[in-house]
Amino acid sequence: MEVDTESKFKLDIIQEYFRIIKSITRRFDIESAKIDSIAIIIGLLTGLVVGVYDRALQYSNALFGMQRGFSVHEFPYYYVIFIPALGGLLVGIISYFLIKKQYGVQGLIETVTLRGSRLNLVDTFLETFTSIITISSGGSLGKEAPGVLAGAGTGALVGRILKSPERQLQVLLGCGAAGGIAAAFCAPLAGVVFVVEVIYGELETSTFIPIAISSVFATLVSSTIFGIKPIQISSYMLVSPYKELMLYLVLGLCAGVISTMLI
Repeated sequence: MEVDTESKFKLDIIQEYFRIIKSITRRFDIESAKIDSIAIIIGLLTGLVVGVYDRALQYSNALFGMQRGFSVHEFPYYYVIFIPALGGLLVGIISYFLIKKQYGVQGLIETVTLRGSRLNLVDTFLETFTSIITISSGGSLGKEAPGVLAGAGTGALVGRILKSPERQLQVLLGCGAAGGIAAAFCAPLAGVVFVVEVIYGELETSTFIPIAISSVFATLVSSTIFGIKPIQISSYMLVSPYKELMLYLVLGLCAGVISTMLI
């Protein structure tokens, strides 16, 4: 029986083609691509959550009379005392009766390192909500910790829906936390550095890339849809450069010593 050499040659080419495709597919990190794709979703959702948080904060500021540009001297003294006290009372009631665990940034670090990145989502978002009351009523709090918690809660929620394993959940939580900082201050690089340095404490390619992706997309949403702008820094000039630089050197040394003692 005579074999068709042309058909055999075509068959060999097809088999070789499939071997090449299989080899490329094996070398391609499907898990990494999957996490990067989820990081995009987390970034978009975190940008929306932080944007809604920022709008709610504006409305709450107006409600408590703490909108931007106000002057404390415009209000009677009892108002300045009463409003922070009222805000503290509301936060205290919510924290005592509804929140089981207070997280903050320290609690988030503990959760990532010791508790398998398992966040209580109800407590996380309630704590974010109480921060709106605290800030609006004149409490000494900024948007850093609430932004981190809101983002981390969003990442943890996505991970829970997808039933992600512990290691992947840790990455997704970091993506959300980075996106929260990035969206709150329109600073994607700050979000990446914060999570890598503070939350994880180490730099790995497998975690750095999705965190960077999430930060960029979160910033894109918050700045484009909600108009959140970067922090405006006032212009400043050195009057006496040599003397002032020496004072900054002394200030840095003192801050390093005192912060180490405090920690």
